[in-house]
Amino acid sequence: MKKNVAANVIYASATVALCLIISIFGGLTSRNKRNDRLAAMNIKGLSIALNIYAEKHGGVFPQSGEVAGGSVPDSLIGPGMLKKYPPNPFSSNGLPIKTAGSDSMSPGDFFYERNEDKGFEYRLIGFGADGVVFEESYID
Repeated sequence: MKKNVAANVIYASATVALCLIISIFGGLTSRNKRNDRLAAMNIKGLSIALNIYAEKHGGVFPQSGEVAGGSVPDSLIGPGMLKKYPPNPFSSNGLPIKTAGSDSMSPGDFFYERNEDKGFEYRLIGFGADGVVFEESYID
């Protein structure tokens, strides 16, 4: 009888531990998916701001170095565009999204470049937990 109780306690403990492990890793996965969706929405908003900028400047998008993100005002901060850059969903302290190099995929940040030969062409990439979550190219 004592062996059955001990076996049941061990079985129950192992089951609870397994459920905890599954819920913890499942929670991390769903948090990453939520953050990926938020990152994609941020980049779609940035795309809208880029198009508003181009509309105000004769169809020409800002130069690559003029869009930096972060807390420093740049070409996309202004009336009718962005008041400020949105927070990076992967940042624990609410830092705003910022540019990242095309080869340094920082989750929640973005890469922007304008074709310097044709000011009406650009590429915008948003990064998520496991890579690209949103990519847009406007090439005529």
